[in-house]
Amino acid sequence: MTTLADIAKKLNVATSTVSRAISAPDKVSKEMRDKVMAAIEETGYKVNLQARQLRSGRSSMIATVISDLSDPLMARTASKIQEYALQKGYFPIVLSSGESSVKEAEIISKLKAYSISGLIVVPSGNTTENLRLLDKSVPVIELDRSTYTFTHDEFRMDDRAAMQMAAQYLVEQGHKDIIVLLGDSTVISSHIWHQSCRFSWELRSGQ
Repeated sequence: MTTLADIAKKLNVATSTVSRAISAPDKVSKEMRDKVMAAIEETGYKVNLQARQLRSGRSSMIATVISDLSDPLMARTASKIQEYALQKGYFPIVLSSGESSVKEAEIISKLKAYSISGLIVVPSGNTTENLRLLDKSVPVIELDRSTYTFTHDEFRMDDRAAMQMAAQYLVEQGHKDIIVLLGDSTVISSHIWHQSCRFSWELRSGQ
């Protein structure tokens, strides 16, 4: 049975270099990654994910919990996250909370058992509490919305700019009375809500 040491000997490099090429491909050169991958294919080496997880205390799994799988924007975002995670040697999974805090709590609780390496989440109304179910050492990114705890990195769409573009288009078409109609205010983040209301006022006041 082929081992990492066998591949390292074949390539005349350290075993740690081969290990990094597999578990953290961004930390070695592309040339080295290609050599290691070629050697793995040639020798038929099988990566023992369970053994790696036991050594590190973390799996290679990155979880993305979005609000709605049927939302085209969320689906495209999740697809890009998946593509990037795979390139970096992680195993991405995508789940949906369905805008339910209860379901979100259930998902996060189960993810803890898998010792995930990271979580990307579209916050629900109770995400701050739900995240307490997760190990504090797990990196969390809040996507599209904010919990306003300022304890995690955030990545949000520029809703204000999008509204400006849409309104500008309507103005160019000759429309003068433009009303911004929003959905459930308990789902939309307060930042987006206040910015949207302010923007609608600016349009009507001519500012």
